[in-house]
This record gives sequence, C-alpha cells and structure tokens, in this order.
Amino acid sequence: MDLKKLVEMGNVEDGSEKCRLMQSRIDATWTGLMKGSRIYRKNSLQKHVSVPMWIDYWADFYEAAKAKGDWPSSSLSGNVDYQWHSEFVSLIFDAMDLNGDGVIDKDEYSAFMKAFAYNGEGDPVKNFTILCQKNGDKLDRSYFADLWYQYLMSDTLEDSPGNYLFGSSFS
Repeated sequence: MDLKKLVEMGNVEDGSEKCRLMQSRIDATWTGLMKGSRIYRKNSLQKHVSVPMWIDYWADFYEAAKAKGDWPSSSLSGNVDYQWHSEFVSLIFDAMDLNGDGVIDKDEYSAFMKAFAYNGEGDPVKNFTILCQKNGDKLDRSYFADLWYQYLMSDTLEDSPGNYLFGSSFS
C-alpha cells in the first residue's frame, strides 16, 4: 500500500494526524501479515514470503473460511492468525471512500482503481455497476467486505460480483 498515493488521493496533509493514522494502519496490517505467515517462512525473521509459501497461506485461509462459512480468525490448526485481514479490508474501504461518508461511489472507486493501477480488462465504471447490482448501487463497508470474501472464496467466476472488485473477472 502506497501511503503517498493515499495521502494525495484523500487530500491529506503529509505529517498530519490522519496521515500518521493511515501509516499506523498500514504498519499494523503488515505486522499482522508477517506474524500470520511466519509458519510458512523458513526463517521467522525473513520479511518476504515465496510464491509457494503464499499459495500455502491462502490455501489454509480458504479451508478455514470454508469450514467457518465466514471470515476466519485463524487457520483450522490454530497456527495462523488472520486478524490482520479484517483491518486490511477496512483500510482499503476507507482508502476508496475518499469523502468519508461510509459509501464508495463510482467516482471514488474509479479514482482508486486508476491511482493504484488495478487496470483489469474493462472499465472501472462498468465493474462498479457489476459490483453494486445486488445491493442497489450502494457499496457500503459491509457489502464491500462481502464482495472481498466472494473475491477470495468464489468457485465460479461468472456468478460472483466479488470477482470484479479489483478489475474485470478473470474469466
């Protein structure tokens, strides 16, 4: 997550309390991810995860989410903590909700997608329409979390609006 882009997008003054809060949230997410992924790394001090380790991490997340039928707080074995993920989803929602009204509109969504180069095939406005079709053109925090869950958990590409969260469906 690029704090500089978030600051520019949100008209936040560099060094302000809001800027420090954003940095703190990004840091907490990173710390949670590193803590949660440590059993997959060969060295617990290592600050990166290889592709096979990353795939194992998300496979375990998927299994835990499937078993719970909702966002898991930990892996089935209890060895991996997924608490950071809720904060990350909330952080991304807040980054997209530029005016802070608790709802992401199509202009905010499009601006975020363009700023962070989530180019996907297709138009952000079209993707936004697909995302909101089952929620009355409203992308609030709760529905955003539901879409993110679909993005991670959907077994079908075409039938899940969540697959359009970061660009066009992967079909």
